[in-house]
Amino acid sequence: MKIHPFQAIYPNLTLVTSPDSFFGSMKHNYPDFVKSGFFQKSAQDAIYIYQIESEGHSYRAVIAANDIQDVEDRKILKHEETLSTKEQSMMQLILQRNAIIKPVLLAYEGNNDINLFIAEEMDSLRALFKLDFEETQESHTLYAITDRKKIAKLQILFKEKVKKCFIADGHHRVSTASILHKGNHLRKDQLNSLLSVYFPFEELDIYDYNRSIKLQEDLTEAQIVARLSKVFKISELDTAAKPKKKHHITMHLGKIWYLLKWKNKIIEKYNSDGLVLDSDLLNRYVLDDILDIDDIGTDLRVKYIAGTLGTDGVEKLALKDRGRIGFCLYAVTKQELKYIAENGLHLPPKSTWFEPRIKNGVIVQEL
Repeated sequence: MKIHPFQAIYPNLTLVTSPDSFFGSMKHNYPDFVKSGFFQKSAQDAIYIYQIESEGHSYRAVIAANDIQDVEDRKILKHEETLSTKEQSMMQLILQRNAIIKPVLLAYEGNNDINLFIAEEMDSLRALFKLDFEETQESHTLYAITDRKKIAKLQILFKEKVKKCFIADGHHRVSTASILHKGNHLRKDQLNSLLSVYFPFEELDIYDYNRSIKLQEDLTEAQIVARLSKVFKISELDTAAKPKKKHHITMHLGKIWYLLKWKNKIIEKYNSDGLVLDSDLLNRYVLDDILDIDDIGTDLRVKYIAGTLGTDGVEKLALKDRGRIGFCLYAVTKQELKYIAENGLHLPPKSTWFEPRIKNGVIVQEL
């Protein structure tokens, strides 16, 4: 991977009294915050180390500007298909802000030399700042590497040891940046690189990403269960639960939780494909055939719930907006994600949720 130092913009924390409130509103208020003096520019180019501490866990990553050509050369691999409507919205935001306000989250196979370099730098560097988020009970710390020799060493390590990365979060930022780079929308010196944060796979957790669908009024709960029984073995659960294995799905309908197991005839039909994904089967046999959802990427009846919110997230949405059916899927594995990306395949939108995550506006790259 070709990584470069860059002149970052980051918040002036003397003006931030509530990190949760400030960064939580960043997506819509970044231009106003800049005009009001909430941000400052670093004195020189740097590559950064980012640490997130949460509930006894410590996650460490590198933040740098990745050469945009790595996207074209398929060294940065995607596992989800992007939507043109979301690319349009993202393009408008980037041009309005004249900046990328959140790094693309890239996963790579961990390397001992890079891990050692990060550990040594954290021991010797003084943190630029530390943020404490009450809502997530996390501490985020940023370190800047400005020494030219050390930057060069890290660049060599990434070039020699990291041959490819996998997009964990930020598919639309990557695709939109590529569109802007290839078009005539910007100057030649703008957006030649992509603001990226690199976590080794062992530092990332992959969670499920669950679905809640608003039901049509002419479809009863009994009719839904009857139709589902054609493709699933169905049993009621005593309590709310997530599926414990692949090809099992849990469903919340009314006030009851169900366990759904795909019938053998369904799984066997797709075994020759090499990889059978529950999200694909759910879209085909349930959302499309039964619930009449033609396009899950654009249908407003579909809402997505991060796996970190648990079954409570599904139940709370159903309580807030009655007449919903919820599905919890088993999380995609690292091996499945890599297989999909390396073979040019795609997961349905919103199939994975990665932790930890960086907040909007913690570190910014101007165009």
